[in-house]
Amino acid sequence: MTLKRLKSLADSHAVDSRKRTRILTWLIVVCEIGLALVILGKYYQHLNSRKLSAHSEEFRLAVNKAMNAADLTQSAQSSQEWNQVATNWQEAIDLMKAVPTSSSKYPLAQAKVNEYQRNLEYSQGNVEKKSSSTSEFSNYWTLGSRWEEVTRIQGMPSQLIPSQSLCQEVAYYDNSKVEIKNGIVIDYENGDNNLRIAANESVKTGLSGNNSYWTIGSKRKDVVSIQGTPTEIFRYDSLDKEILNYRNSTVELQKGIVTAYSNSDKNLRVNTQNNALAKLQGNDNYWTVGSKREDVFNTQGTPTEIVHYDYQCKEVLRYGSSSIELKNGVVNGYQNLDENLKVN
Repeated sequence: MTLKRLKSLADSHAVDSRKRTRILTWLIVVCEIGLALVILGKYYQHLNSRKLSAHSEEFRLAVNKAMNAADLTQSAQSSQEWNQVATNWQEAIDLMKAVPTSSSKYPLAQAKVNEYQRNLEYSQGNVEKKSSSTSEFSNYWTLGSRWEEVTRIQGMPSQLIPSQSLCQEVAYYDNSKVEIKNGIVIDYENGDNNLRIAANESVKTGLSGNNSYWTIGSKRKDVVSIQGTPTEIFRYDSLDKEILNYRNSTVELQKGIVTAYSNSDKNLRVNTQNNALAKLQGNDNYWTVGSKREDVFNTQGTPTEIVHYDYQCKEVLRYGSSSIELKNGVVNGYQNLDENLKVN
């Protein structure tokens, strides 16, 4: 083979090699562009899915708020509770309004906004209604009210006659009368229609707005609702008296109203303090012989036990091993065995 021929072959191989290199380079570029497009597509898809997820989250949160509002509506009674219901509906509305037009849930969200708005208006109406109701009934008393509350609202009676045989007092307001036993209203006769009595559930007998505790003066149904089903029940029909046992603890009722108890197992959800009365009466940090029952409750706290000795018309409040003796609702003696009594 001649030298010229060899040179020609070498040149042709060089040309083919350059072509192949160019082709490979273009292929690599095309592949890289394709890969970049795939990556970009996945990225935008991810962004869109995040947006959709965010939109779905707003809708989900709105539904949750609405469910909470609906649940609260079933038990709401006070103006504060209805205000919380209204707040939940408003938050649900705001979240539904945040769902964008691009979301598949947008039409449903708009329908829910209108539905929730109606519920919001209903709950706001109840806030106003309950507020006015609370104001309206703040100057009324009822069965189970404490005597201090009755005199604050009704004024002092024209006569107050003790009945030693029944260990109770009868307060007369002209021809109307109120029966009081151990400081609690157990009956009345509104002969002159001058008693500020409310025979419904709008008047609280103590611990206003608290559904977690019962107190002296609470009705039987309130005790059972808060405390649960008694382990035993004893009735004394001739005395209009009933005792509910909760294991070793007891709750004593007179005409369906709590007048005494013994919290032996420390399982009773009882509270005798009435902060509203404490503020009205300006009680200080001590009580003394001659103090009223209500002053002792608000200063000393809830007794571990309240015992009645009807044959002596005497009431004993126990605080551990210490005790305070009352007669006709007034302190006439005490024993400070545990040195825990705030007596002066």
